Amino acid sequence: MTDHRLHHDRDTLTLAELARRLGMSMTVAYERARLDALPIPRIPGTGRRYVYSRRAYEALMRAQHGDSDIATNDAGKPGPVSHAPQRSTYRR
Repeated sequence: MTDHRLHHDRDTLTLAELARRLGMSMTVAYERARLDALPIPRIPGTGRRYVYSRRAYEALMRAQHGDSDIATNDAGKPGPVSHAPQRSTYRR
């Protein structure tokens, strides 16, 4: 039987979900993940998969945007609020 829970019901985020919420491309996200340079740590013991804690992400957003309200992006998800595409300033 298939699990029909919505993605926001999970306690984890995939690298793609985290990248989207942080406003970065998948190329930049994979490079930062490989270097362990993302703002939240990867969950250990997940093999080759890049999996991150939703609670750690939400704590990061609260720390950056204050405890009163977490900023939401256009999709209604916590994260960067922008109407223009965001460019990464990450350089190798």
